[in-house]
Amino acid sequence: MAIDGIDDIAVRLKLARKAWGMNQASWCRTIGIDQQAWNNYERGLRRISLDQAIKICQATGISLDWIYRGLTGGMAFNLAAKLQQQARQLERDEDQDPS
Repeated sequence: MAIDGIDDIAVRLKLARKAWGMNQASWCRTIGIDQQAWNNYERGLRRISLDQAIKICQATGISLDWIYRGLTGGMAFNLAAKLQQQARQLERDEDQDPS
């Protein structure tokens, strides 16, 4: 199975941060990633490296399969549910955005 495109990965990275209820600064301190680099990952300007993605996995329990491919298998049920809930919220927010 192929790795998803950079935009799909960027959306999942943003979902992960929002699922933990953190702003970028707090998230980056928790994960150990430079905030400017994270901003580029979330905006889809740069693809997150494997080393940086592993930092997310170690700090949160999110899997590499979810970051790169969107697959929730192998993650704790409550974590997968939290991420799916955040994805639904993002979709609702985008539906309400008049732009």
